[in-house]
Amino acid sequence: MSSQVGAVSGLPDQVENQREAIQELAGEHLVREIACSGAITGFIFFVVKSEPHYKLRHHVRLTGALSALLDKPALIYERDQLEGERGERLSERAQAL
Repeated sequence: MSSQVGAVSGLPDQVENQREAIQELAGEHLVREIACSGAITGFIFFVVKSEPHYKLRHHVRLTGALSALLDKPALIYERDQLEGERGERLSERAQAL
């Protein structure tokens, strides 16, 4: 699959092309909001805001489902747990889906 960035949105093509499927997966795994922070070194980064009863099992299943859908490893960060310079960069780059 291509790792090109969409001309209009700035999102990786895989994410742009699967936007609706990503939103559906997020909802199925107790995520209220999902945003993409981009793709770096073969990984696609997501920032989420989850339901209060979101557990590790939901995180693991969503990570696996997104990785399979996009054919690239997905890394998911909970928005409320982002800290430091790296957290700021991820939050700043995140584009809501």
